[in-house]
Amino acid sequence: MNKVLVPGFVSNKDGKGCISCHYSFEWLLRYPSVFLWADKILMTQDTWKAVTEKNFIGDDEPLNNSIKHLLLLAESENIIEIKDENEIITDSIINKLSNQVDKDIEQLCKFFPNNIKVNDDSFVVIDNDEICKLKLISIYAGLILAREWGAQTLFSTQVYDYCKYKFGINLLAEKGNPNIIDGFQTLYKPLMPNEQILPMYAIEKREKCGICAKYNNCKDGYLNDLEDNFRKIFKIRSYDEIYQIREVIDDIIDRKTFDYESLVVDDIVNEYKQKELKINKMVNRIFPKVRRWASLATMVSVPVAISGLVTGNNAIAITGASIVGTSKIAEESIKYLTSKYNWVCFKNSEKSIK
Repeated sequence: MNKVLVPGFVSNKDGKGCISCHYSFEWLLRYPSVFLWADKILMTQDTWKAVTEKNFIGDDEPLNNSIKHLLLLAESENIIEIKDENEIITDSIINKLSNQVDKDIEQLCKFFPNNIKVNDDSFVVIDNDEICKLKLISIYAGLILAREWGAQTLFSTQVYDYCKYKFGINLLAEKGNPNIIDGFQTLYKPLMPNEQILPMYAIEKREKCGICAKYNNCKDGYLNDLEDNFRKIFKIRSYDEIYQIREVIDDIIDRKTFDYESLVVDDIVNEYKQKELKINKMVNRIFPKVRRWASLATMVSVPVAISGLVTGNNAIAITGASIVGTSKIAEESIKYLTSKYNWVCFKNSEKSIK
């Protein structure tokens, strides 16, 4: 099952410090195709509370409203799963993570003096980008939760930049490798109905909206536009072709994860394209024969046997070799083959963008 975690854990349970820094919804911009291929989007109770109370993007009401509306739509389709992080991240664990963060900051400043510096007791500057210690604790907690729940982490770019220093460029983390998500994003990008799912009104700078002639239309209708975008994606999500493509990609990632210490986006994409090309050649070679033989009742066993050969189903192959039936059975075998392998050309079909 493809599961992704939206990290969000309030490491300062006493309520001190800011809350919004613990949550990032950058993935809604970077990885909109998550709604296309993820079986479940996991969110901690803290994250979900931040979503429903709209208190994670400061006072930006359109963006807060959009994120809340989008995730409530996803919840209504049973994609969102709320998990209790407190069963795993106890007070004792938080204290250990805090100590680990202190040690890591000290070591990283020593190894990368030109890239990482301590601003004060609460902030670290990484490549000129400031990040607070409490957020670092939340990052570590997110990696633990992702490992325990068998999920990939939807961290922000800032977090991945830190993790590259912490874990090394090729050993980001066992369950925090962004290359897996980037691989899905690259392969599913041709299927997306829009480049983004959030409406421009929600993400554009307010001063630009104020001088736009379409301001009132956008202001009144941006949540409707958001819902239309989501419904388009969810319609595509339900296609059989999507499930078949996911099976192929999952198999590639599982094998590469088992064989190698790290994954490279290009490796995932290239192997998928090779497999796609191989299947395409096989289908193009077999289909003309199947259609031609299907008109002959006496040759009905041939297309059925071929169906078994292509699908790897030995039972079908044996049955095909031993029966003599009508052309109706041959027609059904053609339908089966068409249904099984039409995902090969699915990405370029018109229905994928409607």
